[in-house]
Amino acid sequence: MSEKKPSVEKKEVAKKASSTKKTAVKKTTTSTKKPVAKSSSPQKKDLMHWTEIKEKMSKFPSPSDIAKENGLKPIIEIKDLKKNYGKLKVLKGVNFDIYETQDVGVIGANGAGKSTLSEIVAQVKESTSGEIKYSWGDTKRQISRGMGIQFQESTYPEGYKIIDLIQFYLDVNGITVVEEDENDKEFLKKIECDKCKKPFFEKVKPSSPTTKHRCKRRNCGYEHEYNVADKFITRSHFDSLLKVFQVDGITHKMANAVSGGQQQRFNILLGVLHQPKFLILDEVSTGLDVESRTDIKQFVKELMEENGGTLYLVTHNMDEIEFLSDRLVTVDAGKIVDDVMISQIHEIGLDVSKYVDSFFAYRDEKYRKEGRSKNDQSE
Repeated sequence: MSEKKPSVEKKEVAKKASSTKKTAVKKTTTSTKKPVAKSSSPQKKDLMHWTEIKEKMSKFPSPSDIAKENGLKPIIEIKDLKKNYGKLKVLKGVNFDIYETQDVGVIGANGAGKSTLSEIVAQVKESTSGEIKYSWGDTKRQISRGMGIQFQESTYPEGYKIIDLIQFYLDVNGITVVEEDENDKEFLKKIECDKCKKPFFEKVKPSSPTTKHRCKRRNCGYEHEYNVADKFITRSHFDSLLKVFQVDGITHKMANAVSGGQQQRFNILLGVLHQPKFLILDEVSTGLDVESRTDIKQFVKELMEENGGTLYLVTHNMDEIEFLSDRLVTVDAGKIVDDVMISQIHEIGLDVSKYVDSFFAYRDEKYRKEGRSKNDQSE
């Protein structure tokens, strides 16, 4: 029996060694194993949480209430607007009023419906259902003449120079470029009667664009004071427009042969040439260098202020929103999900960029919990 003890002792020692080895391996494995990455937080550390933001913003009146308090009239009224492409619902019942001089910045993820909304407002596309009312006209012709449009992508007919298209656009809008010595010259201008809404022609001098005219239509004869100053542009103002948009050096070139940046500047020029009361700009800074972007933003701001116009800006650039807009509208999944004044964002201690970042962080986390991708615009 005494001879077997060493064998038993060896087994015990071996068993302990084996146990110790496994423990050591387990500890080593545990100590070197990488920690499991946690799911990304819905809010970055330097961002205020969206629920906190909305609580703070709830004390403010809506942009519509502010407009009404200040006596601003709606120039565009959108009711229950919907747009479908087959089974795809792009706009899902948009209700939205735009007020005079209250410049609007519209944001949203790709596919959210913001560009479709602007194209329907601009009468480029038709809605599936819903209603839009314009304060300055009822017919498509009347509405288009009071509106300036610049879209990110525009194509022009082959064989036309920049200057040809500018002249065509002036003619369509009934605008005359007046030379310095032509202020007292009479020009035949088309005027629309305020009563029967039919056009008639009258001779008008650039030096006295506000005069009384009697409608020449049979069974109307309505006399009213009309201002046709927007039908004239002085040569110096026209030349300055070409210079601001850096088109003065390319007027002889074919419209479809210029660079992307040059075409973008040309698109914007055509949008503002007739000094519209309502201007739609879609990704206005795309393809522009820093200097051009700064000059054009400043020009647009001054144009809207001087003419008492209203801007509708669709953009991903928060600096443009800050500089050009009074109101921020967020479109998501075919609906307007947020509508606030820029000044209210500043009042709670945020800039537009952080406000928007907080919204999308909250939205992305919500989508993640629902098992949807960031680009999923379905309900």
